[in-house]
Amino acid sequence: MNPPISIDDITTRKTTEEGGVTVSFDRTKAAKSLLAKMTLAIEVFDCKEEQPEIWYYDSGYWHPGAGHLISYFLDRTAENRSNSEHIGDVLRRLRGELRLKPVEFDITHPYLVGCRDGITLDLQTGKARKAAPMDLISMPIPVKYDPEAKCPEFIKFLESITATDDDRLSIIDFLASLLIVEPMDFFVAAPGLGSNGRSKLKDFIRAFVGSDACRSIALKNLSDRFTTGFLTRTRVNFCNETEIGGIILEFIKRSSEKMPVEQKFKGMVNAVLYLKYFFDTNTMPAIVDTSYGAERRICRWDLPWRFCDNPQGPMEKERDADIIDRITTPAELSGVLNLVLERASEVIRQKMIHHRRGGLQEYALQSRSGDVFLELFLTATTNEKDRVHTDTIRTAYQRYCTVTNSSLLGAKSLRTLIQDKTVRQQDNNVRIGEVNRSGYKTLKFDSEMFEGTIAILEKARAEDKPIFPALLTAFPDLQNSTNSTVFYTNSTSKINISSIYCRIVENVVKKNKDQEKKEEGTGESPQENLASKTSTNSTFLQSEATDAGNGCRISVECVEKCRKKTVVEEFLTDGGQSSLQRFLAEFPEAA
Repeated sequence: MNPPISIDDITTRKTTEEGGVTVSFDRTKAAKSLLAKMTLAIEVFDCKEEQPEIWYYDSGYWHPGAGHLISYFLDRTAENRSNSEHIGDVLRRLRGELRLKPVEFDITHPYLVGCRDGITLDLQTGKARKAAPMDLISMPIPVKYDPEAKCPEFIKFLESITATDDDRLSIIDFLASLLIVEPMDFFVAAPGLGSNGRSKLKDFIRAFVGSDACRSIALKNLSDRFTTGFLTRTRVNFCNETEIGGIILEFIKRSSEKMPVEQKFKGMVNAVLYLKYFFDTNTMPAIVDTSYGAERRICRWDLPWRFCDNPQGPMEKERDADIIDRITTPAELSGVLNLVLERASEVIRQKMIHHRRGGLQEYALQSRSGDVFLELFLTATTNEKDRVHTDTIRTAYQRYCTVTNSSLLGAKSLRTLIQDKTVRQQDNNVRIGEVNRSGYKTLKFDSEMFEGTIAILEKARAEDKPIFPALLTAFPDLQNSTNSTVFYTNSTSKINISSIYCRIVENVVKKNKDQEKKEEGTGESPQENLASKTSTNSTFLQSEATDAGNGCRISVECVEKCRKKTVVEEFLTDGGQSSLQRFLAEFPEAA
């Protein structure tokens, strides 16, 4: 990088008595020249420090480290006339000037996001323009804005790891929330039994927002003294493998407002933490808080399938070793950005991402899988003929946890739970028919009810419906056994989720088709189409709330189905029985 200053900008020439010329380093002139030729700033966050960080603007966004860069420029330009005392004094003068008008990067314009090639996007309007210093963006995403890009591989990946359209829409909303630089009062929980695509999703998020904007600080360390300092200038924190007994929501609640932040070797300041929390755990610690606030905050994603090399059974899928390479190409990332833009304004309006109601109760059922399994299928009796082998219980329990994507207790923990709940001790010699091995006497396992329940749950999985509503329908008493609430309703749930999901993808796909038509000379330009497009809300199809995705997929059939519904509405607008008859004659399947 070449210095923006010349030798004349930082030195003064004087004529000696003998008629010669001396060139000396001029600290005041150097400071003024640097302020005139470089765009510099100091952040409010640390402007009171003795030597606050100086930032400089280049290539569409703000960078730290201007002090080191200025030192390099002065040394290279002044050569032997420069020394550490000169440079230190120039930096002191610059800091003194910049302290008068400190800035707040990113949070000043929370709905602007910087993209590659110096483009700034407005998430509220979806409009793009050339970046400018007054945007105050210091965390651009490594994604190029291409309004014609699409993301078929990411859509396939999203549908392969999630169980319902609720979860798919929620993940798209979550990606939008990561680009919004303001606090949102929610956290994501993505429990699972491992190898369920969760790590691949996190790898994609790192590629989408930039790895420097991501942290991986465990829940148990969130309350440490200097933790908040590491969470500044961060979009997401992955709380991995939480080795704690319960999730305390107090820290997350406080993150929605300015809070004290302490960094090593620096003082205490108030800062806004706008990062979003992603709980990635197999152990599923309990959530102690069961209030309305906890129910409103938890956004639970159901990622139930296990990806392996040799899939067996309905809950396993074939592993794709190259999936990250395919979903993080520049074109795919640009397509996902277009997908996110379709929902960003709605996320900003609600200050919340979509999530299915009852998430806290579903999480409780998952985290207490052993208690639920015992309550449903095991009964202590006084009949000596009621016997069950330990491996029968264990195999059935594993099947239940697999299909419900629930936390799986180890053999010892399950044995202790059975002992505490049923007051039955494991016996090493329990004969059932001709088989004699370890098990329990006077304990009945209802195999018929178990198989019937598994059939109901597997049917829900096959139909892309939520599991736990089906379980609670079959066993309504479970409502009382989970100390939780189900009274939070996200406003998005008043609208058919499958229609929203189809609609936002239809918009992205339609942009690409419009471009193809333009190239063929048979359609309007993308700019004309974009200008005429209404907001995401205005294109939603109103219907009853539904918790179940209808198996809607990003496909030609799905898009055409949504289009036909729109045609129906428009066709019937001019009303009359004759219009209806003409319509039914043309579309008999709508009768």
